[in-house]
Amino acid sequence: MKKLLLLLVAVLATSFASFAQVGIGTSTPDASAALDITSTTGGLLMPRMTLTQLQAISNPINGLLVFVTDYDGGKFLVHDGSNWGVVALGSFGIVPDAPAIGTVTFSSGQAVVPFTAPASNGGSSITSYTATSSPAGFTGILSQSGSGSITVTGLTNGTAYTFTVSATNGIGTSLASTVSNSVTPVSVPDAPAIGTVTFSSGQAVVPFTAPASNGGSSITSYTATSSPGGFTGILSQSGSGSITVTGLTNGTAYTFTVTATNGIGTSLASIASNSVGSIPTVNVNMGNSTTATFLAHNLGADTTLAADTPVQGIHGYYYQWGKKVHVATAYTSGGAIDGWNSTGAANGSWIDATKTTNDPCPAGFRVPTKAQWVAVFANNTTTNIGTFINSTTNFGSAKQFGSEANKLTLPAAGYRSGSNGTLPNRGGSGYYWSSTEDGSTNANYGAFNSSNAYPNSNTNRTTGFSVRCVSE
Repeated sequence: MKKLLLLLVAVLATSFASFAQVGIGTSTPDASAALDITSTTGGLLMPRMTLTQLQAISNPINGLLVFVTDYDGGKFLVHDGSNWGVVALGSFGIVPDAPAIGTVTFSSGQAVVPFTAPASNGGSSITSYTATSSPAGFTGILSQSGSGSITVTGLTNGTAYTFTVSATNGIGTSLASTVSNSVTPVSVPDAPAIGTVTFSSGQAVVPFTAPASNGGSSITSYTATSSPGGFTGILSQSGSGSITVTGLTNGTAYTFTVTATNGIGTSLASIASNSVGSIPTVNVNMGNSTTATFLAHNLGADTTLAADTPVQGIHGYYYQWGKKVHVATAYTSGGAIDGWNSTGAANGSWIDATKTTNDPCPAGFRVPTKAQWVAVFANNTTTNIGTFINSTTNFGSAKQFGSEANKLTLPAAGYRSGSNGTLPNRGGSGYYWSSTEDGSTNANYGAFNSSNAYPNSNTNRTTGFSVRCVSE
């Protein structure tokens, strides 16, 4: 038996050497074929492999044919001695060479991927190029034959990406280019969310919540800005918090916005906050069925406090007549004030006819005239609040003019001496400037104590009195 097998092998070898033809399933192979396979029940199965395995073949010979399982849904590829090409439906063609990728740049949520067309289009015009990101596989397509740039969108700011580019012709799609440089898209942060703003004397606290996205770059600070005035406060941190904005004018209504800043720039502003610091007012009977609108608090008082409950915070500021800037506050000590200005303002600094630039009252309000104080004192009943005793620490006394919703409460804040700024009569009397001049060195004011009210008094203009503003 062994001798028989050796004889058969020898015969076959002789046949191959003589005819260079092999027939499988037929005893008469076609004369033009080196291998003729005849079958009605099976086919010829070529070598199958992945694209990675194909690319690992060393020095593929011209004409080498394989089936690549993961290339374009599965394709036959043949090597022409230089490149692999797709065997397409009855025809032979070559996919393009891989494009050359350039330096990728980025902006918020996207990247621009430049490329150079390959030297060979495989004999079939290139119709498009595709850039693909790693990770996530975001793609961008450019339909043209030559070099260009592809924009890939939908990227996540703060995530690092690389890209490849492939070229497609009528035969198929090229191998991918080499991998690009790594880029990390970043942008300015989203806008923060603003909270409920609170107000105290001359300042506001503006809470905020950090935005959902920092743009891919750490937030370094937040800025709160007032409207009107453009007063700002800055908080240097990355997360949520509260910003204090100072320098505000008591009695002026403000809203606020907050922005976030990172290494790229500053976000859009948040929505505007609630309004704070608005001006509480009271309509006061002026006689003859008329009223005048006064501020409910002394100028410089904490307007968040109840206007009809005398405490230190509603005593407000002290002003010399005709001056825009106050000379003392309710919290200034009662002793002499260093550098006290003993030179009075000139005539015309405040006038009855109109509001002047030296008038310290907020927009829409002015220092009352003597005639207005006379009308207030003459046309309203009075009620004492607290105990009228002269003491630098007595903040609890006041006199009310009128009743119910039309009552005007004036704290007995005393005054600052015109010679040195000392504080007499706090808690025992109240003194309120009018805009009315009296000669060249004095001016008129309204005053009261526990038992009397004096609407038509006058004194030297260097004295520091309270101011209660009235609507223009």
